[in-house]
Amino acid sequence: MPTHVEFTPRALALAKTLRERFGPLIFHLSGGCCEGTAPMCFRARDFLVGPLDVWLDDIDGTPFYVASAQFDYLADTLLTIDVTDGGGDSFSLEAADGQRFTARSTTRARPRGAAPTRRTVDDVAVGAETNGRAGSRGHDGGSGDAS
Repeated sequence: MPTHVEFTPRALALAKTLRERFGPLIFHLSGGCCEGTAPMCFRARDFLVGPLDVWLDDIDGTPFYVASAQFDYLADTLLTIDVTDGGGDSFSLEAADGQRFTARSTTRARPRGAAPTRRTVDDVAVGAETNGRAGSRGHDGGSGDAS
């Protein structure tokens, strides 16, 4: 399964700082109206993964999801998550410190005739990442290991 998400060293450092302050985290890229396609960082216990969310990767132990509607646009891309200073209001945890996670995408070639590899949400519980809240999480379907 190809990697869908990578973090720059600055993004990894900020995620580590946030994890030390808030505990387990989750990233979500929704493409919604308020935040556009900005990656959002939440305390895992505060975000319920929906049945249409698609798991892309774990970054340093933190799951990264995308809304199903966005996955078709991102299936053949590598998302690079970085940090910028400033920004406006946001629900994402880093905004209170005057920083924002950003996403850049790089298109990758898919073999001719191949369909995008969708990591569908299944019945594997999010577990520790959501501190026991109900939810589900996708995986690659090949290894049987959802982490």
